[in-house]
Amino acid sequence: MTKPVVLLSMALGVVWHATVVLLMGGDIAGAFTWRMIAGAVAGVGAGAFTVRSRQRRQGRESFLDGVATYYLAVGIYWVCLATIGVVSDLYGGKSSPGIFTVVVGGLSYVAIYATAFGIVLVPLCFVTRHMLWGFHLSMQSRPRSPLDPVVK
Repeated sequence: MTKPVVLLSMALGVVWHATVVLLMGGDIAGAFTWRMIAGAVAGVGAGAFTVRSRQRRQGRESFLDGVATYYLAVGIYWVCLATIGVVSDLYGGKSSPGIFTVVVGGLSYVAIYATAFGIVLVPLCFVTRHMLWGFHLSMQSRPRSPLDPVVK
């Protein structure tokens, strides 16, 4: 993935984070906190999977790859949020049950919400995949700039 594709993936991940916060009843101001890092990291994971899965199929879309992208991003997002929560608790002087307990304990909760919201978010995932793939292709076909890093 090129740097512009990674940056777009991060931005899309932050947009997804804001969407999830709004779906969960939060406000837009609450979406733009330090927790948006989880959205950015999940966006990079989903973006990398999108590019790899589309390259494997010579650019064609696959329903299973789209759904797998959605659940992969949800998994990454949850692990990042849980890690941020545990670190925040420890930094704030609170006791924390530990990252493993938080991640495993919340998996059923996350799976239920991810599946319920999937009715709305999986189609959005396909739109995001299409947009990212088109951007990836446009970055492949552009002429090289003297500022581009040299890859050997």
